[in-house]
Amino acid sequence: MTSFPISFTKCPACGGESRLVEERVKKEIMMGRLPAGSRVPALISQSRLFDPNDRTLLLVRREVPILMGFYDVCADCGTVYCVNMQEGLGIIEPAVNTPIPSPTGTKLPPFFGKG
Repeated sequence: MTSFPISFTKCPACGGESRLVEERVKKEIMMGRLPAGSRVPALISQSRLFDPNDRTLLLVRREVPILMGFYDVCADCGTVYCVNMQEGLGIIEPAVNTPIPSPTGTKLPPFFGKG
């Protein structure tokens, strides 16, 4: 089993260790425009780990595991790659405009839904 966080220090395509956004952030720190220790990725992705076909997601707010990927661009060859992957928790909210399915096998009263 993989343990998080995971960091990747070299480009998987060419082995380069210099990244475009990271280098620019270092320059901004030296010029005093960003605080020391700042890190800025080129891209961030978030994977929420849940079953999108689970109909109970339409009804309740739920906490689910997430994986967050932080990406930068190799300064040597231009490959976009994951620099760091972390795990955490995120929230799945019921969709506001998603119709809630009617119960099956039950006849609803004639006034239902006309309120």
